[in-house]
Amino acid sequence: MATLREAASLGDLGLAEGVLTYLERCAAEHFASEERAMWEAGFPHLDAHWSLHLAFATELARRKAERGPGRSRTTLLLELGRWMDRWLEEHLLGADAEMARFIRGQAGAPPTIAARRSDGP
Repeated sequence: MATLREAASLGDLGLAEGVLTYLERCAAEHFASEERAMWEAGFPHLDAHWSLHLAFATELARRKAERGPGRSRTTLLLELGRWMDRWLEEHLLGADAEMARFIRGQAGAPPTIAARRSDGP
């Protein structure tokens, strides 16, 4: 996020938008990988966790589309960087930590019914 903020504050909007695109792609790939791991482990809160990912993508799209009088692209990018920082930190320390504890606790345990299903996500 620091690179996004630096690029936006320096007025290098091309670099800032490239960094944002990269972060979006990384988040989408991370979310897909995480959802697959939760499904395979039979994580009981998969739907709720998936909803957090969907809410992130929805809010990111809404914020990216925000334009208004007096709001520069630089300001929008800086605000996006701050929001993403906060959201990801809270998500990693909260929902992801809970999910990781569950998956670690499942290591060596017999697979759950959900984990044995063949019609995964």
